[in-house]
Amino acid sequence: MEPQAILRLLVIRLNTNGSLDTSFGSGGIASFPQFGLFYGQLIGGVVVQPNGDILVAALNPANGNRAFVRLLTNGQLDSTFGTGGAAGLIASPQTLALLPSGKILVASSLALTSGGVTRYNSNGSLDTTFGVSGQSPSLGPASAIVPLSNDQFIVAGTLESAAPLRGTAPQGFALVRYHTNGTIDTTFGTLGGAVTPFPGNAYAAAFAVAVQSNGDIVAAGHRG
Repeated sequence: MEPQAILRLLVIRLNTNGSLDTSFGSGGIASFPQFGLFYGQLIGGVVVQPNGDILVAALNPANGNRAFVRLLTNGQLDSTFGTGGAAGLIASPQTLALLPSGKILVASSLALTSGGVTRYNSNGSLDTTFGVSGQSPSLGPASAIVPLSNDQFIVAGTLESAAPLRGTAPQGFALVRYHTNGTIDTTFGTLGGAVTPFPGNAYAAAFAVAVQSNGDIVAAGHRG
């Protein structure tokens, strides 16, 4: 049996022509062994701040290792972010987004059945003025976030309901719009949520969301 590969959290930066930017990290690659081992595919996201600093959130579903860090433009950890460059994650990160105010949103999933959004200050500390002690719940797992110009935001995920005695729980795309303080904007959809089911399909989940220039909302995912 071949030995299992040992992987660490890696971040790379490319030049505009697709070659590694050797001014970043070591030869274009920043490696972080201090966050534990990562096996297989990772879940998470990356956002570049206006000053060029880089926010990275990552989860390894295989062993639960996770990291939320900010890198300087040269690929080194920003020691002013969180503690020594890393902020504490409350739950498993699925994606992250940067608000116009500079605050950071992290969407999370818990055991693939529930989730929520956590807001952090620009220094990596938990923003306890948001939701309940920094957290706001979502409809099912939260898979994608799109910030709006007024610091409101929309979260896309999956609605799950109770399964019949013999069958599969109906599912659908679920979008919720939130106020800046983490409360649900009840003027959106039905009491704050817009759910699109796909009758006859056993599984449906939204994985991405975007807002067009005219304000229309586009969600993408899959059904099966």
